[in-house]
Amino acid sequence: MDVTEKELLKKLQDMDEYEFEEFVADLWEKQGWSTTVTSGSNDGGVDVIAEKDTPFHQKQLIQAKRYSSRTKVGRPDIQQYSSLRHQTDNVDAVVVVTTGDFTPQAEEAAGDLNVKTVNRERLISMIKELKTDEMLRKYIPSETENNSKVTLSDSRDRSKEDILNQAIRLSKRNSGTVYVTVYLDGSNSGYVISPQLTADVYNCHGFINESNTIGKFDTQDWEKIKSIAHRNGLEVVGGDAERGGRLFVGRTGGRTPEADEILRTMSEFLSEVFSVSPQFVDLFIQE
Repeated sequence: MDVTEKELLKKLQDMDEYEFEEFVADLWEKQGWSTTVTSGSNDGGVDVIAEKDTPFHQKQLIQAKRYSSRTKVGRPDIQQYSSLRHQTDNVDAVVVVTTGDFTPQAEEAAGDLNVKTVNRERLISMIKELKTDEMLRKYIPSETENNSKVTLSDSRDRSKEDILNQAIRLSKRNSGTVYVTVYLDGSNSGYVISPQLTADVYNCHGFINESNTIGKFDTQDWEKIKSIAHRNGLEVVGGDAERGGRLFVGRTGGRTPEADEILRTMSEFLSEVFSVSPQFVDLFIQE
């Protein structure tokens, strides 16, 4: 993204704490790690667990602190974070990442306790070195209206990706309560998307006859939906299609999907089931 380092730091500091944890996890994945973002009161103080198996198994516990430039992590914080390694087995390092800085005493304690530190300067440097433009767009939408070369179709697609990214972030905090409703030509299509339906069902697409005002799904539609789902690695996760009512398909296991995965699946459902292009639909988040 075409922003200065100062602007980039401000955008990182303006994220909410959950977004920043997800951002740090994605940044580690760009470096070849597999990550798990913990959530809520059950995280034990660990925000991100990062692991990789090459050239040998390594495991890091990451604490992500979205601080202002004036706020510094102190020695007591480092001492507290160093104890995180005792919560699970085979931990190689505890890492503290902040958009602020560390006091000299904190840096000294980190060296003694094998706690790795990443301050705002190092964080910005990592982002620049790893060429993270596409990843940044997921968290910091581009101002497409300022780009005269962007077409109306591009603008609509960008908007949809932004909406889905917002829904994904909300869904990670409140699994099963966030839905995206797809509207066709001003009508409620009866088609809903849930980035995370339950703790283990993701990229869920629901087709519901009773709230569908543009035509009812029949047996042929249900079979077509199942076929598209199968092509995209999804399976039936609920519904009563046999009685003509509703059908939900999704992916069991893994991680919350990226926006482009949801868009790709949605595009196939729209074109093959509804015979419309994704650019002519509107998305609306419901909680």
